[in-house]
Amino acid sequence: MLQKTGTDGVAVFRVSTPLPPSLWVLPAHSLADYACTKMQQFETPEVLRQGVVGDPADFPLCRNYTSASTTAHPGEVVVYIRRLNPWLRFRRFLHEAFNG
Repeated sequence: MLQKTGTDGVAVFRVSTPLPPSLWVLPAHSLADYACTKMQQFETPEVLRQGVVGDPADFPLCRNYTSASTTAHPGEVVVYIRRLNPWLRFRRFLHEAFNG
């Protein structure tokens, strides 16, 4: 399933039954956005019962970011993506070009 976030930074997915036993959230790759959550598997019952927050990634471009939410409500998965300004896009390009 593919969904784009709204202006509020939220993407809503409607998952039909039968529900899968686990979920993966994979941020779309774009030059302007940088995934700041580790890729991980979330158990569906836990997501439905209490919601989950993805583990923050320890990448240089993800340091010192702020977030409106560090908690999740039942049925929510919270992941972090940093919108990069032109200077950070350039730094990302250089980092990926020289460090793979």
